[in-house]
Amino acid sequence: MIKEQCEKAASSAFRDDSESVIDRCREAATAALNAERLLIENSEIQNGKDLVKLAEYFEGQKRFILSNAARTIALLHSRAKSVERLNRGTSAPHEADAELAIALLGSIYRELRWVQ
Repeated sequence: MIKEQCEKAASSAFRDDSESVIDRCREAATAALNAERLLIENSEIQNGKDLVKLAEYFEGQKRFILSNAARTIALLHSRAKSVERLNRGTSAPHEADAELAIALLGSIYRELRWVQ
């Protein structure tokens, strides 16, 4: 599943709109961080598929790069929702936001020592 999510994120970068790229990165980050969390403690946490909850978990582990990268991807993802844009006064995701999401996903993979 993790490899599949990574491949989806990578392929979307070259063919999809910004919102789709960010969504694929969110899914891949969630899968990677949940897998890492399960290696650390083999117990289910509530909302293990929620990227913000996973960010909170890794903040508690003092793994701040993982935590902040996850939070930023989650924030970028929320911009795709018109209600969130209205509530927060933000703009729709831009191509640069998609590029940031890809870079943050790469940072997560490097922190997990999955890539160099």
